[in-house]
Amino acid sequence: MTEFNDRVIAEFRAHAGRVGAWGTNLVLIHHRGVRSGTERINPAMSLRDGDDWLVVGSAMGAPRDPAWVVNLRAHPDVGIEAVIDGDGVTVPVRALELTGEEREAAFARFLQAAPAFGTYQAKAPRLLPVIRFTRRDRSGRSDPGERRTPPRAAIPPCRTTAPWVTTTPFCWPGTAPKAGTA
Repeated sequence: MTEFNDRVIAEFRAHAGRVGAWGTNLVLIHHRGVRSGTERINPAMSLRDGDDWLVVGSAMGAPRDPAWVVNLRAHPDVGIEAVIDGDGVTVPVRALELTGEEREAAFARFLQAAPAFGTYQAKAPRLLPVIRFTRRDRSGRSDPGERRTPPRAAIPPCRTTAPWVTTTPFCWPGTAPKAGTA
């Protein structure tokens, strides 16, 4: 997949964000590896939602979430390259994973724009995550006037193991492990 991603990234940058059948509905997500700390870039189809961008972590229906989704959960303050007013620009954003009705409504928009997401969801043994990218101001905080999603308190605080890790306890960012799980 890396060779494919490299070609998409090169085309995005060479043509002001316009890439094949995606047109300008693509963003390049800059994120840091959870374990390695290595900076990475992944392309993803996006839909605009007001001033925000929405993306789906489909991995074409793979059994696990793509690594970039896992990385965004751990390090939500990232940058994206996107097309704004015809120009490719880098935008500092905060990644928020949508849940409940908001996730369902956003995913329905992806199904309308690209029906293949329905095939990916049917193939995947997991709920495909939908991520909202919201602009941050220079201090790293989300813009004050933006529409906010529900707090992440709805996410379970800890699991004994993460779905993608079988030997160590996993906690969502900002939560502490339960006694006896560390």
